[in-house]
Amino acid sequence: MKRFNAKKLSIHKGYLRFERKYCHRIIWEQDVGQIPDGYDVHHKDGNKLNNLLENLECLSKSDHIRLHANANREKMRKCMSENSDKVHAWLKTDKGKKFLSEKAKKQWKNRPLKTFNCEHCKKDFQTKHNRLVKFCGDACVMKSRNASGVDNEERVCVICSKTFIINRYQKTKTCSFVCRNKLISKLKLK
Repeated sequence: MKRFNAKKLSIHKGYLRFERKYCHRIIWEQDVGQIPDGYDVHHKDGNKLNNLLENLECLSKSDHIRLHANANREKMRKCMSENSDKVHAWLKTDKGKKFLSEKAKKQWKNRPLKTFNCEHCKKDFQTKHNRLVKFCGDACVMKSRNASGVDNEERVCVICSKTFIINRYQKTKTCSFVCRNKLISKLKLK
């Protein structure tokens, strides 16, 4: 094994380096052989400074990435479960609410426009909403609801006791103008 000159050793991204080349790669190449293209030398125990040959193994880049991704996923899951109560408590503070509000505003500002066709007036319109939008505005929503009769209900006329169908959001108590005028006359007499 080659001895390294201590003056030329440095630490870069947690790895020991000798003259711009990582020591674990130098050790592997001296003791085992050339590292094939598309392969990395992995530290089995996770300690980047432990460059003993028995702690090193040669893995394909995809296997190496997968190995570290799985380890990082477990760390992140553990960290999230330990801190989730703290994070949720912070998000309920004024500072947390302000953070979420600013984040939402940025996301909305950067969201691209999508084009839809109004089901009522048949005109094209644009919106930043991601979900399917059926109508271009509240006026078309109400006109469509009225036309479909979804809000209709049966009522009994207070004058002639006839049943009639009317939108449930209207305050009408009579079935016709004739009955309406009779109701107004009755109310004036009282």
